[in-house]
Amino acid sequence: RIGLFAPGTHDLLEIPQCQAHHPRINSAVQILQKKCRQLDIPPYSEKTGMGNLRHVLINIERATGQQQITLVWKENDHAHKDP
Repeated sequence: RIGLFAPGTHDLLEIPQCQAHHPRINSAVQILQKKCRQLDIPPYSEKTGMGNLRHVLINIERATGQQQITLVWKENDHAHKDP
C-alpha cells in the first residue's frame, strides 16, 4: 500500500487519485504498486518489523516533468557484515 499518513499517526491512507498531487505522482504510485506486487516486494510493517519497502518519496520537477523516486529500504537482515 502506498499513501499518506493520517495526521499525528502512522496509519496509512491510500489516496489513489489525490487532487493535491501532481498527476505524474499519481501515475508513478500506480506503476510502483503494480511492480511491487509483480516482484513480491513486501511492505515494511512497524508492528512486526518484517518487510522491506519502508517509504516512498516522489518528486516532480514542474518545469521539465521529470520524476525522482526515492525508495527507503529496510536493511537486509541477512546481508554480509564485516567482523
